[in-house]
Amino acid sequence: MVAFTGISACDADCFVGSRHRCVGGFCNLAFLQNIYARKVNVCVWDTCKSLTAAPFRPKPSTIGEKLQSVQFVPEPTISEKLRKIDWFQFEKLVEMIYEHRGFTVKRLGGANPDGGVDLIVESPHEKFVVQCKHWRKWTVGVRHIREFLGTLTDSKIPKGIFITLVGYSADAKQLAEKHGIQILDESDIVVMLVESGLMYSKEVSKLFADERKFCPKCERAMVMRTARKNGNKFWGCSNYPRCKFILNFEG
Repeated sequence: MVAFTGISACDADCFVGSRHRCVGGFCNLAFLQNIYARKVNVCVWDTCKSLTAAPFRPKPSTIGEKLQSVQFVPEPTISEKLRKIDWFQFEKLVEMIYEHRGFTVKRLGGANPDGGVDLIVESPHEKFVVQCKHWRKWTVGVRHIREFLGTLTDSKIPKGIFITLVGYSADAKQLAEKHGIQILDESDIVVMLVESGLMYSKEVSKLFADERKFCPKCERAMVMRTARKNGNKFWGCSNYPRCKFILNFEG
């Protein structure tokens, strides 16, 4: 196995947002060190050498031998993969994580990237609501936490977890802490993927690699269409006109 020279607990802490803490009862620093290594493009598989290995030097060509240029295409980082999927795939990824942790997950039809209750997660010992926001650039504001509080009241489920990518405003963090709402961001999702054993699983790899779109409303395949009025592209349900759900195209 690769020797993690130069990687300390502090480095791993920095990768998970300067706060090495357990997420949902999970805590494994060794896995985080592996992730840190991958982030700086260091392979962590058994076939690789340590971080202190000498740099690669190509073998000199012999007389008459044609030089061939070799292009190395780096594998997308987990952060890039999380941003590439759409919001519906993001919800399915979160659902997969909780199911692998032994919970029963009920998805409430989605069909709205800014809806109220996305998932109801429960076990014999607890039950909570999960709200997912697949926002690549925006932070969650205090208004969104306040709306989520209303959702929890309507659903009569006191415990809630809010999951997004970028992060939260200071006021949003304060309000969430006041009402016992757990807020998670990208670094927490990475920890949960690792500790659930899903980081390199076939299920997650398939989800990240799947470029197809499925209708959140009826689960049929979606097709690329062009609006007649303005020429803008969008994803339309193949079950149209029975299902008229559409998704904006993010090219």
